[in-house]
Amino acid sequence: MKITSRKKDEYRPIKYFQEIDDIFFDRQKKNVPLLFKLSRRTVLFLFLCQIVLLVLYAIGNYQNFLDENMKIVIETVLMTSFLLGFFSLLTIIQGIVLIAGKRTRKASNYILQIILLGIVFIFSLVTLLSFSFIDIISQGTI
Repeated sequence: MKITSRKKDEYRPIKYFQEIDDIFFDRQKKNVPLLFKLSRRTVLFLFLCQIVLLVLYAIGNYQNFLDENMKIVIETVLMTSFLLGFFSLLTIIQGIVLIAGKRTRKASNYILQIILLGIVFIFSLVTLLSFSFIDIISQGTI
C-alpha cells in the first residue's frame, strides 16, 4: 500500500467559519476586556439555566408535579429570567461602549454579539412577563 501525502491546504478551515469560531471562542481577541468576557459567559450560563428550567416546567406540567414544587420552579424561572435580562442588558451596554470607544476593526464581532444579546434580552423579558402572569394566576388573585 502506498501512502499518499495530502495537500497542505486541504484541511484548512474556511475563513468565514473561522471568524464565526472567533466570535464564540475568544481566540485572537486578546484585547477584549475581562469584564465583557465574564458578563458574556454569565449570560450564556443563565440562558442555559433558563432553558433547563423551562424544560423542567414543561415536564412538571406533563407529569403533574405537586403545587409546591411547581411554585419553586416558577419562582426560580422568574429569578433567572430577571438576572438574564439584567446581565444581557449590561453586556449590551458594554459592547456599545467598546464599539464607540475603541473603533476596532473587529467591530462586526461586537455588533453580532449585541444583536444576539438583544434577542436574549427580549427572550428573558417575555419569559419574565409570562411567568409572572402564571405566578399571579397560580396564587388565585385573579
